[in-house]
Amino acid sequence: MITRNLVDTFITGYEKNQYKLDAWNDKLLQNVSILEWTDLLIQRSLAIREIYRENETLLNNLWASLPETPDSPSAELLFDLVQNIFKDNFHDFSLLTKIGEFILPFYESHNDYAHMLLLYHMLGYEYTIFYRLAKNSEGAATALDYYRKAIGLREHYAEFDSLKLRQTIFLDYGNLCAFLRHFHATSFSECFNLVEEAWEFAFSPMVQKLDKNERQIAISLSKMDRVLLELAEDIQDFNEGDSHKIAILINRISAHCNNDSDRNLYTYLMAERLKGNISEEYMLAELIHHIEDSAPETDYNDTTNNKALKSLIDYMNLIIRTLSFLGKSGIEKSEKELYLHRLLPLSRELITEIPYQFHTEVMNSVCAEWYTVIEPYLLTAQDKIQFLLQLIIRRQPITYIHSMMVSEIASLLADEVLMKCPEEFIGVLGYKTAKDVLKNRSELIEYIRSCGMLHDVGKCYITDIVNKQNRTLSPSEFNMILLHPKFGQAIAHKDSVLEPYYDVILGHHKFYDGKGGYPEDFDNTASPARFVIDLISIADSIDAATDVLGRNYAEGKNFETLFTELQVGAGTRYNPRIVKLIENNRYLKAALTTLTRDGRAGIYYQAYKDILR
Repeated sequence: MITRNLVDTFITGYEKNQYKLDAWNDKLLQNVSILEWTDLLIQRSLAIREIYRENETLLNNLWASLPETPDSPSAELLFDLVQNIFKDNFHDFSLLTKIGEFILPFYESHNDYAHMLLLYHMLGYEYTIFYRLAKNSEGAATALDYYRKAIGLREHYAEFDSLKLRQTIFLDYGNLCAFLRHFHATSFSECFNLVEEAWEFAFSPMVQKLDKNERQIAISLSKMDRVLLELAEDIQDFNEGDSHKIAILINRISAHCNNDSDRNLYTYLMAERLKGNISEEYMLAELIHHIEDSAPETDYNDTTNNKALKSLIDYMNLIIRTLSFLGKSGIEKSEKELYLHRLLPLSRELITEIPYQFHTEVMNSVCAEWYTVIEPYLLTAQDKIQFLLQLIIRRQPITYIHSMMVSEIASLLADEVLMKCPEEFIGVLGYKTAKDVLKNRSELIEYIRSCGMLHDVGKCYITDIVNKQNRTLSPSEFNMILLHPKFGQAIAHKDSVLEPYYDVILGHHKFYDGKGGYPEDFDNTASPARFVIDLISIADSIDAATDVLGRNYAEGKNFETLFTELQVGAGTRYNPRIVKLIENNRYLKAALTTLTRDGRAGIYYQAYKDILR
């Protein structure tokens, strides 16, 4: 039975444990000696296990108390639970959607529009952030459905007794518009009709009577116009209908928008360009001049100043949009290079400046988008790898540390292979003979190291799930984890320079015999990089199973125990030749034993130094 005491205990315990986990992660970012830091890491590992056990108890008690169907008292208590957690920015998709969708039918059956609106808003948002980068059609459709249900309650606008509730209607107009633009294939006309509907509703007698000149509503409307303008930028050939709609949009932007902020400057200049008042060259010159002269001074130690955060995000988005516009513009290649020489150093400097712990989840999302617009301008594999490390992998400490460990383990194994059976690498990087392999030994070792660092790059799409160390993953979260190789391959597949890493990123969870693992539709046995896939797969398994300090909830295995499992899986899950090499070389076994136990802290310490740098 759901009680007030159970709900309050859950909220307090759940949030307290998240704060504890955050505090331990912050402690690891202190600049201390390796011995002090290793001790902190051990204490944190123990604390994570305690947090995990406490949260499992809290969740089990909650699930056990749920009635078959909610009545008024239980629905209200559960509504308070999800609203408190949601408002405190704990975006636990599994928890919030399970409870939200459990109580929603009760409020719908009673036509309780206020509760319905807040639940539609919460569920739409949670589905959006969970599926936003995965391009999951079912998740996207669910998010869209909830947002549309939210704005469908606009006919009850006057019945909502609080301004915040009424603002939610316009907030979800904006959320729906942004979702359609960024995460869902849509047409300019579809989005235009939605924006026009929102503007028309804002100036209806009902809204004007209650909320005339409300600033938050105006902000939501302006946001929708900016999103619509981004769609207009992508139209190659305007038809007559599009031209008329774009004219309406531009006239409205001209009437309501000025160029007094990073957020508005791009919109203002783009509107002027579409009207034919300025050239692409003039627009780029203005944008880059502003970017060079107006970098915000941000106190990265103050994570409570939301105004400063917003200012920084607006500035970063201005750089992203300028780089994107530069790529689409028709100006000469030599001129583009001049602009790039000004923009790329600024990008590198800003990236280096922003510490990991500064609004991590928000910054991770912005940085992932940043890489997609910078990537076409990076000419070498080394440049691309460095930007991937800076912008994506290094900003996710758990993934970065694991990648460093896999890189070290894989290079140890590769070194032994090159000494004993270099022919295994024939075909890798195009080498046709064992002699070619040995001649290019250093290049191969560096390639293996880079494969180790990049193999989990796809986890940038699911950071919130990867970092969820405070409870058991739900089936939907676990299924999303299984998609990270495909996400990673999508990042690398955009450029032929990173082609040598495609199959390794995609196949590192496939079994040696091709019959198990994931993704099911990838045949690792037919890949020219098959042996490297096998190498990274074994290195990945070794680190995951022996992790005693970082991401495990339970005590990691020692290498000897894990090696027995490798032997059992040799020929099916693991490449038997690599397992045999380990078995026959006591020095290699000793090195792997040391690296996965005592040597682990040193790798972790170097990783955190890199993150802090």
